[in-house]
Amino acid sequence: MERPRQRGAKFTNKDIKADEIVRDVNLDYEGKRDRWNGYDAAEYKKVIDKSNRLEDERKKQRAQELEDKMAAGKGGKEDSGSEPDDEAEFKLKNEAEVLLEQKDEGTPASVRNLRIRESTAKYLLNLDVNSAYYDPKSRSMREDPTPQIDPEDKDYAGDNFVRLSGDVRKLAELELHAIKAAEENRQLPHMQSDPSLTEMLHKNFKSRKENQESKLRQDVLSRYGGEEFERVNPDVLLEQSEVYVEYNHDGKVIKGPKAANPRSRYPEDVLEGNHPAIWGSYYDKKERKWGYGCCLQTTRNAYCTGEEGKKAKLASEAEMMKRSVELKKEREKRARELEAREKEAEKSEQELQEESEQKVKQFMKQQDKKDREFQPDERKRGYNSLSGGNVDVTEEEMEAYRRRRIRSDDPMAKFISES
Repeated sequence: MERPRQRGAKFTNKDIKADEIVRDVNLDYEGKRDRWNGYDAAEYKKVIDKSNRLEDERKKQRAQELEDKMAAGKGGKEDSGSEPDDEAEFKLKNEAEVLLEQKDEGTPASVRNLRIRESTAKYLLNLDVNSAYYDPKSRSMREDPTPQIDPEDKDYAGDNFVRLSGDVRKLAELELHAIKAAEENRQLPHMQSDPSLTEMLHKNFKSRKENQESKLRQDVLSRYGGEEFERVNPDVLLEQSEVYVEYNHDGKVIKGPKAANPRSRYPEDVLEGNHPAIWGSYYDKKERKWGYGCCLQTTRNAYCTGEEGKKAKLASEAEMMKRSVELKKEREKRARELEAREKEAEKSEQELQEESEQKVKQFMKQQDKKDREFQPDERKRGYNSLSGGNVDVTEEEMEAYRRRRIRSDDPMAKFISES
């Protein structure tokens, strides 16, 4: 398709082109969706010709370079053996260029986290299920899978080993300094926007801090003294000992005296009073207290009662156990009695409700009977018909009246009267 002109060719009579032919092609379902429809394979010949021309130009350039070297007297000795390093480097460079030219845009330049066939996979270094976790999606194992092996003898120590190497610690210190400065409302450049200035200010801050600390230390030493105690006597460092100790190349003790057990600040193996056992040789699980193992007492500095006190304590514990069992049985008995009384109360209440319901129904029947015997004509009414009668109204009578009363605003009133 040609680019649209600003003014038509029929007006300017310039740049006359042939008419574009629009072909009407009748295709079937598959032909319309064929991605290679209308493709001319001869067009790709241009790409091949371009590649061949580039290759010819490279060869000419290389031949020209070799001729220049031969003319300068540098290429005589290099051609005697195998091909020179420059030629091999040139070939590798050409191969890399060819690969880069033929590479598709969708193909990644490099693939990360791939291993060669001969190297052992991370998850096969330690088959224990409780060892370091391996993430199959990212192919990462952050912890050390073989911590029992000497660091110098193992090839892989986890991904965190690499993460904590290099300038990672310096970067962490720089981030911490920036965070503290922000908390103290100090004006510092942003670490991500201006990292060089931030690092320079951090170095200046560290140098000022070290100078201030050294100055303060010198002031204290000049006022109170004590500088002679900081200097180590070289004779002390060169003292000899009869103790034989053997070390390996990294400074670990291989053969020698056993390490001394750390001493506690509390007195150990000290007998108190007349106790043949030390304090802490017995622990009462019920009271959660320490005591003496000889008499099972949990009171510090108490008089030792010996085996008799131990028997008395065990007997008292047995008595308390027996008493607790009896109390438990008594509580269960009371609970059963209370449950029985509650059931009886529920039963009596249910009976009262049933009796009250029967009375309500009886009063409703009596009222229905009165309504049927009601005489609307006043001439036929009895002599004592207007007397009050029984004034006391029971709850059952009131309930029967409420049930029989028809409310005009009730939407179901008509339905009830008809039924």
